Amino acid sequence: MATAATTVVVLGLALGLALVAPLNDLAEATSRLTLLVFALVNTSLIRIKKRAAELPPGIYQAPSWVPWGRSRHSIMLLAAAAAAKLWT
Repeated sequence: MATAATTVVVLGLALGLALVAPLNDLAEATSRLTLLVFALVNTSLIRIKKRAAELPPGIYQAPSWVPWGRSRHSIMLLAAAAAAKLWT
């Protein structure tokens, strides 16, 4: 029941924003929020990798530079988008 209520609330919010705000602004905000979420998730993976013990054999573990690189790139793209917005 809670999932249905959450879906209705999110749908109503999205519909309200689509009717009120310009579509370009919504697309830019969605893009920036997605990049921010990616950066936060990868930062969380960095912390998990530091705390984690040895994995059992047969389980793949990505190299530790992967979340660092992805987090850095997400932050760089956010900064580039902010700079482009200021200069235009």
